[in-house]
Amino acid sequence: MEALVTPSINKIGVYGMPGVGKTLLAGEVKRKAEQEKLFDAVVIAKVTKNPDLKSIQQEIQRGLGLELPDGIPEWSAAARIKAILTKKQKVLVIFDDLWGRVTLEDVGIPLSANKQKQPVGEKDDESSAEQQILVCKVLLTSRDHSVLSGDMGTEKEFLVGQLEDNESWELFKKIVGKDVERQELQQIGREIAKESRGLPIAVATIANALKNKSVHDWKDALLELKRPSPDGKSAKLFSAVEFSFKHLEREELKQTFLMCSLLSQNASIEELVKYGVGLGLFLNVRTIEETRNRVLSLVDHLKASSLLVDGRSKMYFDMHDLIRDVAKSMASRNYGVFTTRDEDMQEDWPDKEVMTDLKWIFLSNGDACGGLLPDKFKCPKLTFFHLSNYSLAIPANFFSGIEKLRVLGLTKMNLSPLPVSITLLTDLRTLRFDQSVLGDEDIGAIIGKLKNLQVLSLAGCEIEELPKEVGSLTELKLLDLSDCTKLKVIPQEVFASLSKLQELKMGNSFYQWDVMEHGRQRNASLAELTQLPRLTALELRVLDVQTIPGKLERYKILIGDVWNNWNSSFDSPKVLKLQMKAHIRFDNSIKRLLKMTEELHLEELNGVKNVVDELDIKGFPDLKYLYIRNAPELHQIVNLRGWGPFNAFPNLEFLFPNLEELQLSWINVDMIWITSYCVENVTKLIIHGCHNLKYLFLSTMARSLVKLGHLEIRECKMMTKVLSKEDEEGKGNLIFPELKFLQLVQLQNLVSFYFGDSTIEFSFLNELIVWNCPEFKGFAVMSTSTDVAADIQPLFNEQVCLHFT
Repeated sequence: MEALVTPSINKIGVYGMPGVGKTLLAGEVKRKAEQEKLFDAVVIAKVTKNPDLKSIQQEIQRGLGLELPDGIPEWSAAARIKAILTKKQKVLVIFDDLWGRVTLEDVGIPLSANKQKQPVGEKDDESSAEQQILVCKVLLTSRDHSVLSGDMGTEKEFLVGQLEDNESWELFKKIVGKDVERQELQQIGREIAKESRGLPIAVATIANALKNKSVHDWKDALLELKRPSPDGKSAKLFSAVEFSFKHLEREELKQTFLMCSLLSQNASIEELVKYGVGLGLFLNVRTIEETRNRVLSLVDHLKASSLLVDGRSKMYFDMHDLIRDVAKSMASRNYGVFTTRDEDMQEDWPDKEVMTDLKWIFLSNGDACGGLLPDKFKCPKLTFFHLSNYSLAIPANFFSGIEKLRVLGLTKMNLSPLPVSITLLTDLRTLRFDQSVLGDEDIGAIIGKLKNLQVLSLAGCEIEELPKEVGSLTELKLLDLSDCTKLKVIPQEVFASLSKLQELKMGNSFYQWDVMEHGRQRNASLAELTQLPRLTALELRVLDVQTIPGKLERYKILIGDVWNNWNSSFDSPKVLKLQMKAHIRFDNSIKRLLKMTEELHLEELNGVKNVVDELDIKGFPDLKYLYIRNAPELHQIVNLRGWGPFNAFPNLEFLFPNLEELQLSWINVDMIWITSYCVENVTKLIIHGCHNLKYLFLSTMARSLVKLGHLEIRECKMMTKVLSKEDEEGKGNLIFPELKFLQLVQLQNLVSFYFGDSTIEFSFLNELIVWNCPEFKGFAVMSTSTDVAADIQPLFNEQVCLHFT
């Protein structure tokens, strides 16, 4: 952390052997740098041995909150990233797991930029020259010190060493818990911790596997750890992972772990769902939603066993590289899996005897096996095949020897024309062509014959028309057309024929429902979806309010033409974005969705004076996140109907019982009226551009926000104070007892935070930002005086980070 704030150090390196915690350390640096506001932005990207420039750029984009168009070349993405970064004063970029040199300029990372010229005469003669200013600092992690100091030119390097024996023992005890207190396990436990050879990942893996296990299991674990690794990997980690895998309770846990090891970093839950359905991995589940819940449960179990780690959100997961290598080795030796690892990308195809016993083949890089595919495969037991390589051609008869295939994934490939032998795969259950080049006619002629398909994923494909033959896939349960940005035509009755369809994903895709051409309807009607009896999950966008299927359990629906951001702020299963035009009246299907929605966005409420009256909803029992933006005529969130400021709201007490986050932007409300029943669970409140607000609310109402941890108020021209006094007893109560982050920005008339007689404290505040508030006098002003009162001044936590401008 000291090196981060040292001006002379631009590149910092962290190195150490695999499994010692370099990635964990980098993540902690990111957290602390963000918490202490050392930089305007902090982003992290994983590099790996064979770096994919596009993937690195995508991670940088996500970290910066950018949304760059799909398909743009790397040089264009680099230019856009650089343009964004140079607008910021200070940025920290973390590259994790470097194996060799990476050219930062190719990614779009500017270490320095030209400072604007100073006016002549203000300083000495050098002031007129353009000066280089630091834009980005870079933190790099690697297994190899020479990669950092030599290839990347770091100015400061830090070694992450292995744990000492006593540290390993303390970590082991912490994970295992009270079992370690048993006398017969004390000595065995110490030996197990010592045999882990100071690798935290080995200690954690074996300790999690031994929770609540017998003394015989502990002795067996010690024996495993003392055996050498069969393939030259870290012997201790190999043994620890293999022992943990062997003690997984159910076969579906083991199969899920092996599948996870084949997928890419930050793999999605949805990928596991699609493959799991096709392979029938999960027992006693009937629907896609039940499968998803099972996958989430299994992934959580594997995380608790230290075999998986968190991904970028709860719908993603990751795996440590060393554990991945061990898992692939076990899969290859014992489970009939053929895959390639980074170090053997040029490995040849197995011999014929091995091929006949293969069950899964997963190739994520076209350079594998010399970049060639045989004319015909002979794998009679093969049920799963995945290949990703745009430049690789697939022979026409390639699939003629694998007729038992149940899952086929051909992603990021040129599949025009499609190999005709795909029609021989009559047992196929899951077919993925994500981000591949396809011909519309091929889809109809070939895919339409795969009558047993349950999952069809064409996400990211540049198709213009969905062939009518898709309607003949009567066993289909999940159809994914996400990010098919060129899709303009879906013939009528295609959806209506899919009577078993449970989930339809069309995010950032087709939205031209009911389009007429030459006086006849050209496109599918949204009403067709209401005829699907099993449809429970839906992602789509429509331009106007229309009837929506009524039995949805999971949805993300955008209504209107203002939405250019498909992503939601959270992994909410029920998201609704509405562009509310004047006096819209919703049918019962929309009202039903509103009552179930967890994340609600309301945009451009032109002509709307009262949100709740317009929506005609008595309450929002499941709503957690509410965003209202651009409502010039909006005066009330709820109708006060003449009630005074100290009345409760009869019939509205439970309007927002579970609301956690509220954002109001560019609306004309005069006051935020709330009751304790409406907002007692709110943790985040953002008010932006509400120019009619003279104060936010009365302190009586503020006391209802007992869980509020984050408060932002920006660009409210009329606001003179945040809280105003009230005429009631109860002085001395804390206001905002859980507040940790407070931001007051561009409030030109703000005089004080609070005007009243009660004590106000910010005991847990760890960041305070006051910027461009020229009239601001202080935080608490007595109601009997205009001076700042010392006896009710706010009490701040010693660790608070203050920013005043």
